[in-house]
Amino acid sequence: FVKCLCQVAKDELLSNVAEPRLYCLQKLVEVATDNMGERIVCIWNSISSLLVEVGCRSKPAVAKMSIDSLRQMVIKCLDCPELLQCQLQPEFLDPFYRVMSNENSTYDTKDLILQCLNQIILTRGKIVGNGWSAIFRALNIAAQDKNEEILTTGHGMLNK
Repeated sequence: FVKCLCQVAKDELLSNVAEPRLYCLQKLVEVATDNMGERIVCIWNSISSLLVEVGCRSKPAVAKMSIDSLRQMVIKCLDCPELLQCQLQPEFLDPFYRVMSNENSTYDTKDLILQCLNQIILTRGKIVGNGWSAIFRALNIAAQDKNEEILTTGHGMLNK
């Protein structure tokens, strides 16, 4: 079911219409939220692959919605007590790195990713655990960025 929903969402989001439909993306977030806990492991790869692809390839507004959906789901995963004991935090945070490191990612997308990671660090930093590796990889990409603002924002996050 989730793979099919991801495919329909991808078709909607990457279509060449002026304003792509966001309905299936919103439903995907709901499905992920409803399957929070150990069941999220079964569907996370499909969901995260979609969000990475859309975050890298789509129009800025759609990429923003994709990254924001990712943020919502990652925060829900971090808040789930069942998932704190497992070693999956790097998998949940890795899509931020994957979008950040993609050559097609725009300044706005990278900036939003840094904002999302900053929010996660400030609000959930004490429970991130082994997810720090994915956060540091994304910040490493920011440190190598040609855009001075991205570089400065990433560096500022390390200094907090």
